[in-house]
Amino acid sequence: SLYLEQNIFDLIEIDSLGNSKILRNLDLNRNRIRKIEINFDEIEFLNLNFNYSTKIDDSTFQNMVKLKRLHINENRIESISLK
Repeated sequence: SLYLEQNIFDLIEIDSLGNSKILRNLDLNRNRIRKIEINFDEIEFLNLNFNYSTKIDDSTFQNMVKLKRLHINENRIESISLK
């Protein structure tokens, strides 16, 4: 698990988190993330509540095949485009 809540992150890059293959729970609650670019195969829980995300599309969570719980409350979502 990795808890990065209540910071001022606006972008989380995959390489900045090290060995993401073993990461199961990621909490990015209450940051300033505008675009969701997190594609970790093993993530089971992802908390993105209270961020600034505006868009969700087909590619947003495509590689997260083990994702069981996703929290995206209180964002600024204007567009959801799923096929």
